[in-house]
Amino acid sequence: MSDQEKPKSLGEALLRFQQLALKITKDQKADTAPGKYRYLSLEKLLDEVLAHLSDLELVWTACPTVLDDGVTPGLAYELHFVGNESGPDEKIWSKMPLMLRGGTPQDQGAAISYARRYSMLAVLNLAPDVDEDGQISTQQPGGRKGVKKLTKAKAQQLIAEAEQAGVGDKLRLAASHAHKADIGEDLEKGLVTLSQAEGEQVSIWIRKKAQEALQ
Repeated sequence: MSDQEKPKSLGEALLRFQQLALKITKDQKADTAPGKYRYLSLEKLLDEVLAHLSDLELVWTACPTVLDDGVTPGLAYELHFVGNESGPDEKIWSKMPLMLRGGTPQDQGAAISYARRYSMLAVLNLAPDVDEDGQISTQQPGGRKGVKKLTKAKAQQLIAEAEQAGVGDKLRLAASHAHKADIGEDLEKGLVTLSQAEGEQVSIWIRKKAQEALQ
């Protein structure tokens, strides 16, 4: 790519990236308790995207960190435009919590891999061919066999506890991370798609936030 063709700003670089209209297909299959489904591996995503970002003077980084509370494990991610040497430093960055299902290194690795994939997909406005993650979380009887879901009463309890702790506006995000899929706009209906184990993760998060508010 010649100097004349290089983008001059982060906005222009993102526009050119979107004009590529990448079609990314899910390349892996899983057969677990939630059911059989396909998913996009981190390796496939990086292979499809990184070369294009480099051509457009964009650098993507993601690494484990802790959130602003200094305790909660998270992932820091950044899309940095490096093509404007004399102009303003342009970047998109944020952090997201790692929702760990357990305390083993494998659990931690899975949470980091998941966060790396979905942070990149969100920032670059990409979507794999079929949103099977969302389908699994909302499918009717026959999906997620043997997994006990939250009751309506428990969902209402979580909502009340989150409001009392002052984190009601963040409950949907926390529940979506625990569920590893967006639970949707209707909070109560979304919460009852969570397993009891996922609900307990959310409950622990609420209690921690409530304790922090008292300190």
